[in-house]
Amino acid sequence: MKKLITIIFVFTLAACGTQAPQVAAPTEDPVIVPTSTPAPESTAAPTQAVFVPFWQDSPLINANNPVSYANETSEYQGRDIYGTAIQLNRDTRWAIGIDVKKLVEDVGEVSTGLVLQGYHPDGYLQTFALVYQYGAWNLFYNPNHLEGNFTYGYMLENLRNPVQNFELLISADGHQITLQNDKGLDFTDEFEEKLFDGSKIIVASLQVGSQTEVVLSKFVVSQFQTEAKNTRLPQVDLENIKPQDKDGRPQYILHVATNGNDANPGTVEEPFATIEHARDVAQLLAHDMEND
Repeated sequence: MKKLITIIFVFTLAACGTQAPQVAAPTEDPVIVPTSTPAPESTAAPTQAVFVPFWQDSPLINANNPVSYANETSEYQGRDIYGTAIQLNRDTRWAIGIDVKKLVEDVGEVSTGLVLQGYHPDGYLQTFALVYQYGAWNLFYNPNHLEGNFTYGYMLENLRNPVQNFELLISADGHQITLQNDKGLDFTDEFEEKLFDGSKIIVASLQVGSQTEVVLSKFVVSQFQTEAKNTRLPQVDLENIKPQDKDGRPQYILHVATNGNDANPGTVEEPFATIEHARDVAQLLAHDMEND
């Protein structure tokens, strides 16, 4: 039977509103160039395996060592980003600091940015692109470059600054993307088709349009994982931690207050003193939980 656990505490949140991005289909597809507290006295707590969720980061580029690629030719060029080969077998995110510049003013609206390419066993590429063109940032997806058809294309019309700090997240099932930046952008979309369906490896690269330059000041690839750790659970007396019935399921509501005591039962009348202790109690009540 599933347990519901709620931790209630007082806090102050500064709210700020951001305008949702306007989304419109671009006029044409981009060019894609194929190419990571004291606890109450109790009996001794058992030792058991606890699954700890975390993001495993692979930082490749940072502001102290930016990478720049300038294309002075009349053709598109692709540049691999070292060490970015991954599989989409868990939630994966790419943190990107990027700046797109024109080397000459009359170069036109070329397509420059980040390209994720999935290598399929049947010999074709599956491509997801985050590129700057037509004076705005665009998202594209092509499930098979041999057929040349982009099944997905969105222009973020009000995202016109070529200098961005992005975080791109693709879910492990390949059906959802989320694009955020440090200015309040929070764009999420769902896919009926599965992104990178069947791809055994995904490689990140840069696409650099004619007479343009792209500068990467940050590039971090992260994948969500869980790790089993043998740990001694906190010593907590659960006798006074009583659940409430919620639609036929036990619901635990744990209260925390600055005038509380971690030896209390965590009720509204006798709250805990620390969030950490409430977390430890929640861990004991539902030790199989997968998230915080």
